[in-house]
This record gives sequence, C-alpha cells and structure tokens, in this order.
Amino acid sequence: MNAPLRLHERMTRHTARLLLGLALWLGSASFADAQTCDITATPSSPFSGQAFTLCGPAGSGLSYSWYDSMGNPLGEQQCLGYSSGLPSGTYDWTLIVAGPNGMSICPYELMVTAAPPPPPPGCDVTVDPAGTICGGQAFTLCAPLGTGQSYAWYQDTDLVSTDRCLMVSAGRPPGTWNYAVVVTQGGQSSRCPVSVVVTDCARRTNCPRPAAFWTRQCVRMGNRRTQLSNDQMNALASNIDSRSAFFTWTSASSAPGSSSLCWVLGPPRPMDARKQAKRQFAALLANVAAGELNLITRNGESISLEPSTAISCGGASTIAGLIAATDVQLAQLESRPLSDRAVTAAYRGIQDCCQAINRGLGIGEVCPATVHAEQEAEADGDPDGEASMLTPSPNPFSTSTQIDYEVGSAGERVDVGIYDVAGRLVQTLARGWQSSGTYSLRWDGRDASGVRAKAGVFFVRGTIGDRPIAARLLLLR
Repeated sequence: MNAPLRLHERMTRHTARLLLGLALWLGSASFADAQTCDITATPSSPFSGQAFTLCGPAGSGLSYSWYDSMGNPLGEQQCLGYSSGLPSGTYDWTLIVAGPNGMSICPYELMVTAAPPPPPPGCDVTVDPAGTICGGQAFTLCAPLGTGQSYAWYQDTDLVSTDRCLMVSAGRPPGTWNYAVVVTQGGQSSRCPVSVVVTDCARRTNCPRPAAFWTRQCVRMGNRRTQLSNDQMNALASNIDSRSAFFTWTSASSAPGSSSLCWVLGPPRPMDARKQAKRQFAALLANVAAGELNLITRNGESISLEPSTAISCGGASTIAGLIAATDVQLAQLESRPLSDRAVTAAYRGIQDCCQAINRGLGIGEVCPATVHAEQEAEADGDPDGEASMLTPSPNPFSTSTQIDYEVGSAGERVDVGIYDVAGRLVQTLARGWQSSGTYSLRWDGRDASGVRAKAGVFFVRGTIGDRPIAARLLLLR
C-alpha cells in the first residue's frame, strides 16, 4: 500500500484503495503503454461559485470514469461540468482512462479561490453645461449611474446632497469651485473630485491709448500736464518688465539706452521699422499693465486692455497670445539686419497689429476715452510720429469721398480701412503691395456687405509702408 500512496500522494487513502482494487480487477490491462493523463480545467483557476469544466484527454476509443475524493463515481463522459461552481477550497478528482494502449489512473487537484471583490464604482462625473460656465449661471454635476449605488456630494468638506446629481441653481461667483462625490456600491466606494471653473463673463469695454499718449507722458514726466504720475509710470515699467522677457526695464525714466520704458516709447530719430515695432508693442503692454494696476488718470479716466480679448492679427487669437508670440519674435529679430526685407516685413507686421489694437481697432467696443485720445492725436497732427494725416475730399460728405496718398519709390505695402467710433472695421479700402506712385481711394459710405452706414463720425486707419495714416470723416445724410 505504501508505493501507491507515494505515487498518488494527493489522493485520499479511500480513493487509493479503490483505484488499486480497480487495477487488480483489470489486471490484464497494460500499464506500460498507458494513456496520458492530460486533464484540463476551463477556466484554469475558477473563483468561488464560478462555473468550470474538467476534461480528460481526447482520443479515439477511449473510455472515462470520474471519481471524487471519496471514491464516489461521478460519470463516464470525457468532460465533467460544474455549472454552479464550488466554494473556495482545494478539490481532488480521479479519472480512469482506458483505451487501446491500456489504462491510466489520473489524479487531479484544483484550487477554487475566493471571488475577487467587485471593482470600485467609476468616477465619470459629468458637468452640465460642458462649456464655459459664467458667474451666477446654474450648473449640474452628475455622478455615474449604477444599480445599487449611493451618493454623497461634498463642497470642500461640507455634505451638500445625497442625490446622484448636484444642482447648483444659484450658480457661483467667478473662481474655481471644488466638489467631490463619494459613490458607494456594495462594500466598495470611490471618491470622485471635480473642479468647476466659473468665468467672469461680464462684457468689458477696453480702454487702450495710442502710442502717442504714452510718449506724451514720458516727454512731460514730472509735469502736471501729464495724465499719469511718475510713480504710476514706474509701476507700469515694473509690471511690463515682469511680463516681458524681451524688455528689461528698471524704471520708466527717459534715460538713454533701451533700459527704460520711455526710451522705447520715444526713441531718437530717425525712426525705423525696428523702433516702430518696439514702440507699439511697449504701448500695448502699457495698456494691459494699466488695467491690471487699476491706474486712473488725473482726469478720472481708466486705461485697460483685457489679455483675453479676441483678435485676428499677428497670428494670435487673443491679446495674451499676441504678447507671448511677439515677445519671442522681437528677441529673434533683434540681431538681424534691417536690410533684410523679411526682417523689415516682420517688424511691420508687429507694428501694424499692435498699433491697431492701441488705437482700439479690431477689439470690439472701446470706451469713449479711447476715441477721444484718438481724436486728440489727430488734432495735434500726431507730433510723436504716430500717424500721417490724410485730407479726404469732400469732408463732410453725403455720397462719397476721395482719399489721396503716395507710395514711395521702392514700392510699399498698403493697408487702409474705414472704422467706426467703436473701433469696428466697416470697409477695407486697400490691402497689399503697391508700386511707387500716387493713388486715390474712394469710400461711398457703405460697409463691406454693401449696406449704407448711418450718418456719423468715421475714421480712416492704416499704414503705407512704415508710416501710419489717419483721417477723420463725417458722413451726412
């Protein structure tokens, strides 16, 4: 008895005796060429309660006899199925396979493991509306839907709801609001944090000033005729320095060299494309900085330019994007010669885009102070070189007016348009490269779609080469 026990150590003593008896009864069977004991379980590692199947080796002319660990017969088929599975534990079977090559006694052990815990509930929280949420706007947060789930919503550490969806009907002020929902199913829980960004969607009116305004503040620093004090100008310089990697200024003073805001805003003559581009970019940064610092002029007016304002120039979609791109571009162009036409064209692009924004063009509605500063620059003949004045004729007009200008001997890029008092482009009159000569533009008082504009004040804005141009029109009806 000891040898069979050693041979089949996984079998119980009762099963061993049974198999030895069967072997003696079938004494004529050949064990030398016995069948293989290739028993497979599907799945190979079943969980508690999971259905599984045991199968003996396949082959022609084979017969099968299955026994449990106590020697009880279980069937004479090739496969033994357990549709309801078994509790966790270790189980033994014995399969006797008989065939043309003799008989094999095949013990088999299978471990049934405890079922794994179900996965924790998911954290697929949805926010409605999915796009921008404005201050005071209602929104809803919904946890994932699941059978037998319970929910607990928290704002910071306060429990605010046990429903699947949290409805914030009164909205929230602008800022980032942190919520979390604990989803529980059975013995499993998931904590699902969600942050809701509430945007200040209140429409703001930009109030930029043209570069000529900023140059006048520098020329008259220390003089009460300026709209901003020396301290305010120095605060602007510091703010711009922290925003721009290209400009490094210690103050706004007009000390020689490029180390001051005022030197860039009022560089020595003659002007060139590089100086013009830097000047307009510095003015744009000054407009943005003034808004962030909440600076108020001596006559009680504000100056501001929202970085989030949508634009369509300089390859950027917002003023913030334009600032970032221009800061890099100026650094790349600084060491390149102006004799390179590509360099000059790049500087002109910077100048044109920043100059238009500083004048309140292409940025939507602007405040009356911007329009007033524009008119003041025109009335002064723009002594800082901001724009060359044109003389439309007739002006005022009721049907059409003519605008004459000259293009230099080498030819120049021309960009001229009509704008209303809110800074919106009404009609494009010229855009592109023109050869040397005298040209005339005519405006018939219609917008780009052919609709007659209402009577009022309009502005001619644009550039001829490096030279900004400007004119004021009065349309009558």
